[in-house]
Amino acid sequence: MSDDIRAEKPVLARADLIDMLAGLTGRDDEERSEMVDSMEIAWLAHCVEQRYGLPVDLTVEQLAGIRTVADAEDVLGKALAAARPAEGS
Repeated sequence: MSDDIRAEKPVLARADLIDMLAGLTGRDDEERSEMVDSMEIAWLAHCVEQRYGLPVDLTVEQLAGIRTVADAEDVLGKALAAARPAEGS
């Protein structure tokens, strides 16, 4: 993994999540449902941690709130922002 991605401010987009899910399910955006299951949520958290080199610590409430790809984008994006070290640290 390039240090360049880890040094940049993490920005998580729907396309990133769809690409990550395709690695698990083999389905592209046109073939998949908006809904995500628990295995897909765990896979996305793992992929995000690997890609950005930052821990994604989600609460039970946050996990329970992820039902769709859009939910995952919101929750994981916020978790990445929270995990990113402050500028100058």
